[in-house]
Order: sequence, then C-alpha cells, then structure tokens
Amino acid sequence: VNDAHKSDAARALAQSIGLSFPCGEPVGFQAGLLYPIRRLVVTGKDTPDNFNLLFSVEDIPDLHAQVRKEVLMMAEIPQQSPSGLLNGYLDKDCPVFAPRPASDAEKQEIGKQRELSVVFQRFLNSANQGV
Repeated sequence: VNDAHKSDAARALAQSIGLSFPCGEPVGFQAGLLYPIRRLVVTGKDTPDNFNLLFSVEDIPDLHAQVRKEVLMMAEIPQQSPSGLLNGYLDKDCPVFAPRPASDAEKQEIGKQRELSVVFQRFLNSANQGV
C-alpha cells in the first residue's frame, strides 16, 4: 500500500476509480483498506491484478467478500435509509457504478441475508405492534 503511489500503473488505476494518492495522512473513511477496496468493487475492477497493484497482494478475502456483498445488495437499500446515505457518501464522485455480477456463491449468501432481513423486519414490526 505504501509503495503504490510510486507505480505509474497503480496511479492510473487509482485515477480511473476516483482515488487520489499520495494524499498525505488520510483520515476518516478514506483511511485503511475499505475505501480503495470499495472503489475497486463498485467500478468492477476488483481483480487479482488490481489488488496486487494497489496492495501488493492478490486479494484481501474477508474484507473483499464483505464489500462485494454490500455493494451487490445496494439496489435493495432505500437511498434515504442510513445505509443508503452512507453508500452515497462512500461512492460520491465515483466515476462509474459497474460492479461485476454476483457469483453463484455470492447469490446464495445474498439470498440468506435477504431472508434474515425479512425475519428481522417481521420481528421489529411485531414488537412495534405491542408498544
């Protein structure tokens, strides 16, 4: 990560996904790995070669999988919900929204998440009925 800004290819990739570096000491949501991984996912450029360019590894499995799931589920999240507003903030000025299609395993995981969300919403609704 600390050497990516020295590579012409990494700088070109960063520019194409709306990242700028070197950016001194990033703070807030731009610090760490989440923001650049999200930009790779949102733009559909989350490939092993691009991970290697930016992070010197071909993948960061747990974080990459979580970000992909969140991005792939964005269409179902109301834009004015807290999650929708956060997504809008994280993706502000992103040049394109074009994530790669979900794999079969990702589709199954997203389906499970949807089912849990429905159960949780029913629970909240029933709890509110009793208030």
